[in-house]
Amino acid sequence: MFGGGFVGEAEVTTPKPQRRSNCLADEKCYHQRRHNGEPNQVEPERWRHRRELLPGSRKVASVTTPPSSTINLQRVVNESTAEPLDVIFDTLTAEAHMSITVGLLVLAALLGVLALQVYVVRDLRRIKAKLWRERKLNRDNVNNLFEQFQHLRLLEHEVGLQQPLPLTRGWAGSPDFLRFIADYVGRHHPGVVVECGSGVSTVVLAAALRRQGSGHLYSLEHDPSYAEKTRQLLRDYSLEAHASVIDAPLSSSRASTPWYDEASFPDSMQPIELLVVDGPPGSVAKQSRYPALEVLMPRMAASFAVVLDDANRPDERRCIDRWLQDHPDLELSRARAEKGLAVLERRAPTP
Repeated sequence: MFGGGFVGEAEVTTPKPQRRSNCLADEKCYHQRRHNGEPNQVEPERWRHRRELLPGSRKVASVTTPPSSTINLQRVVNESTAEPLDVIFDTLTAEAHMSITVGLLVLAALLGVLALQVYVVRDLRRIKAKLWRERKLNRDNVNNLFEQFQHLRLLEHEVGLQQPLPLTRGWAGSPDFLRFIADYVGRHHPGVVVECGSGVSTVVLAAALRRQGSGHLYSLEHDPSYAEKTRQLLRDYSLEAHASVIDAPLSSSRASTPWYDEASFPDSMQPIELLVVDGPPGSVAKQSRYPALEVLMPRMAASFAVVLDDANRPDERRCIDRWLQDHPDLELSRARAEKGLAVLERRAPTP
């Protein structure tokens, strides 16, 4: 009774606690098997128990992990963490799109500024080149006007005029051309001079013939009103005795293009030693001055010279080429003049 319990009471035995499995050993084997790539690994029971105790968690099925040598280890996340990641990814994507859009707009703006700068630079270069050409042209015009003024003053002194010459601009011969033909008369002393087209050059040639004391000028003019103006100029300068203005309307009876009518030429208009070609105007026809030698060649002297004004124009260049082709014995030379000046000479053979 005193030794171990009450009589009649059932013996109460306390259950012994069960031995826990070696969890650490299980976890170590689990990791070792996963590292070796063995499939269908079951997560230890303790881990599953803890996962079930977490609020809002779900049981995760076992995952078969392929070998690490062929594919990276996959991550398994629950729905509670997947939703925030999607939102973050969408936000980052929108921000990336916005950054790209802003970058493209900035790039387009920079390209626009660059294109504008290129246009401005090109426009400035074009303006600079235009200003340089205009500056050069103005400088050349000033130099030419000064040179023409010098020729005019020398011309009036050389031919002995007591009053200034009329205006030498527009259709009139330039002072350097007028001085050349006056100087030619003074050096070669021609007896008969024929001029195609009358005007200021008629006064200069008549004054040069008067100064040398011999010779006569025949000026062919197709415009009656202009012919009368030239006659008045000769009277004003007292030169009517040294020049005759001939009314010669344009006709195509002899020449290939309209030219001065040969029927109006006086018989005394030969032999021609100097022929000055400054008409008809280019508006009459193309190469309107070509018939000069074609019509007047029978009246030319054995030695003569043809002085052509406006020799820089294309039509006059073609006339020169045709004259040289038709008359191989002509010698061509050029002199410096504002509008261009060409001289074709034929020299009589020396006996």
